[in-house]
Amino acid sequence: MVPDRTVLLTYYHKGTEKELLENEQIEEASTYAGCYVLIYILGTVLLTFFSGCTLVQGAFEFASSLGTVGISIGVTNSNTSTICLLIEIVVMVLGRLEIFVIFKALLKDKEKS
Repeated sequence: MVPDRTVLLTYYHKGTEKELLENEQIEEASTYAGCYVLIYILGTVLLTFFSGCTLVQGAFEFASSLGTVGISIGVTNSNTSTICLLIEIVVMVLGRLEIFVIFKALLKDKEKS
């Protein structure tokens, strides 16, 4: 058991140095991971719904598109619907250019207006 007023510091090792992990760094990493997982879940559900495949197949195809890997298990083919292709195109752009770079660019453009 740890007393209520105990201060716990988190460090990370960078090479041979030991540096203090700031709360801001933890928040940034959590935000990035959370957004990535949210996009992955939402995209998997959309792709599964519009393509009529199983959830596992949709998750695989979506992960392949998000990672811009190019591997397919047959969900994406010459008979794939336009909406599924558009979902995968948008996801490939997000995956290739990094999610937060695109979000930041869109928000920066709104700030100028």
